[in-house]
Amino acid sequence: MDVPGEKLLIKMWESLADRGIGSLLKPWHHRRESRAQLEVRRNELLLIAQAEKDAEEIRAGKKKVVEAGGGSLLILSNDQEVIDGRAEPVLEMDRLLVAADRSRRADALREEINVAKTLAQTEQLLSGDNSEPGDAKIETDWLYRWRDCAAQVSTEELQSLWAKVLADEVKAPGAFSLRTLDFLKNLSRTEAEEIQGLCPFVVNGQIILTYGEMEVAPTANIDYPMRMQELGLISGAGGGGLSVTWRHNGPGTMFVHHLIMNGRAVTARTSDLSKALMLGMYRVTPLGTQVLSLNPAPAPEPYVQAVAQAVKNMGFETSVATCIPMAGRPGQFHLINEQKV
Repeated sequence: MDVPGEKLLIKMWESLADRGIGSLLKPWHHRRESRAQLEVRRNELLLIAQAEKDAEEIRAGKKKVVEAGGGSLLILSNDQEVIDGRAEPVLEMDRLLVAADRSRRADALREEINVAKTLAQTEQLLSGDNSEPGDAKIETDWLYRWRDCAAQVSTEELQSLWAKVLADEVKAPGAFSLRTLDFLKNLSRTEAEEIQGLCPFVVNGQIILTYGEMEVAPTANIDYPMRMQELGLISGAGGGGLSVTWRHNGPGTMFVHHLIMNGRAVTARTSDLSKALMLGMYRVTPLGTQVLSLNPAPAPEPYVQAVAQAVKNMGFETSVATCIPMAGRPGQFHLINEQKV
């Protein structure tokens, strides 16, 4: 019997193993038959924490790395050296370990630690996810680029971001382009916080409707969308913005259109063939679609109600409902607690 998330975890480790990524962690599917999974991973994380401390002390000159024979390495304090494979005290600094080499070794260790800690978070995200992994494989160049990006972040917050990127890529290879990885890598903290503010307003994964908090006004609310446009996440900021139109499909059918907003939905209905639903919006760029998907924050209720009122003002029968994604069926959903506006 499969355990929750097993198929996705196996796919992740199979993708990483051949590239030598995450070598500090033992692949999940190799641990399943040995000891309790959580206990083994906890022990590994404790070792990583100690290695992280050693790396900082090597960089600070408090410890050094020396060869002990047989291809093995020892981490010693600066008052020790290796004699016949043993660590023995000495009075002088090991002159063979120059500062540049010490820094290089410490950096390499730090990068491996960062990747390992990020992979541990990725495992947590995939555990319990029973989605079926696709047949497509993650591209080698993509994995190496991801590793290089994850290796440079040491805060838990940023590691969680790169863990989310890898988890989504495992579930749907191609979810994030190389350009998106470079964009995320170069984001400042201030820019990242501003981008988070845009996430709740995405509609149908492709547009941001300009109502409520996102309303276009000549003297207000324009600086923020302009900055998001300069980052390449949206287009249509400036001037009067853009608009999108949906029309009736023809005689004999009722016009029904859902506007999905991260857990909420506004539905427009009419049987009048002459009606067209036209709403003001910013277009979310392909880059923006990928970046904003990393933080699917719930839509603010005032925004939902403002959109619903705009639809109703055009003469459509309008309702607001809670939107529930259908498990194992990406892009499909069902509505509950639907209420007329």
